[in-house]
Amino acid sequence: MKGAVISGYYGFNNLGDEAVLYFILENLKREIPGVKITVLSNSPENTSKTYGVNSVKRDNFKDVIAAIKEADVLISGGGSLIQDATSFLSLLYYLSVIYIAKKLGKKVFIFAQGYGPVKRNISKKLAKYILNKVDYITLRDEDSKRDLLNLGLSPSKITVTADPVIGIEPEAIDEDAGKNILLKKGVDFKKPLIGISIRSHDDNEKIIEEVSRFVEIFQGGADFLLIPYHFPADLDISKKVMQKTYNNNVYLIEENIDPISAFSILKNLNLIVGMRLHSLIMACALFIPTIGISYDPKVDRFMKMAGNTFFMDAKEISGEKIYEMAIIRLKEGITKEERESILNLKKRAGETVKKLIEILI
Repeated sequence: MKGAVISGYYGFNNLGDEAVLYFILENLKREIPGVKITVLSNSPENTSKTYGVNSVKRDNFKDVIAAIKEADVLISGGGSLIQDATSFLSLLYYLSVIYIAKKLGKKVFIFAQGYGPVKRNISKKLAKYILNKVDYITLRDEDSKRDLLNLGLSPSKITVTADPVIGIEPEAIDEDAGKNILLKKGVDFKKPLIGISIRSHDDNEKIIEEVSRFVEIFQGGADFLLIPYHFPADLDISKKVMQKTYNNNVYLIEENIDPISAFSILKNLNLIVGMRLHSLIMACALFIPTIGISYDPKVDRFMKMAGNTFFMDAKEISGEKIYEMAIIRLKEGITKEERESILNLKKRAGETVKKLIEILI
């Protein structure tokens, strides 16, 4: 029986990373029935319960090494794991897991990751040394490939595909389950429903002020749903927007939800205004119009790849500008260029799975 260990930012209540894990698991189970999977997680009990797979504590290296010994391949990703913007220790952790797998003679597959930013010289040297040992690398954008080539990696084992979450198909999502969640929160679906995903950044007060202004300009002409994508990290800033608007047409997801529920909720929306990258990717996967508020180059990269011009820098966020974009998006929906770009990204996400199966089999 084939076996895989999956390493990533799992078990931290981050919807984007959990959606990545969901995609990997669903495809592995479909393509290799009976495959034995172990996920390295910050919360192994929750991961096992949610996805029905074996899971071990990600920082218990005795258990991590034991799991890798039993596997055929280590899958690293997706997301942006090889970066030192969060911390040097974060980068060191993910590279260490890869290094352990290679020392144990296992195959390593980088699953549709975004590389960087990597700023420290020691980080770059470690990344070059260890990533040169992996069997295959798939990336979610061309800029990441360029950075790895500049680092000195061979182009022969690098392919640009797409973020795996874009590969989720709308018909696989149960819309009614999400609708029931929203009905219990008081949403009556008599007006357009706009999702909002925001996070703390450089100027939280400005973000709160301008997002609240966007809501108020509608003057009750739409309902709004605040969705914390990283729980509970995004909950506080979402609550502050809700408190500032003083409207009874603003709703909040106050509990931690799994990616299956999140997709189901999103399928009931008419538009997403998002800072979190995966709020935008998940919406695009379901062909829901999006407006991006970019706090990181990865957001710009994705919006451009998706053929979407409706985004702005978080430093220049404006309630009026979001409103103007929202009126257009609600009226016109997904453009032809966006649909074609999204379909292409979906095809490329499927290529990641094919490459992985080739490595594993």
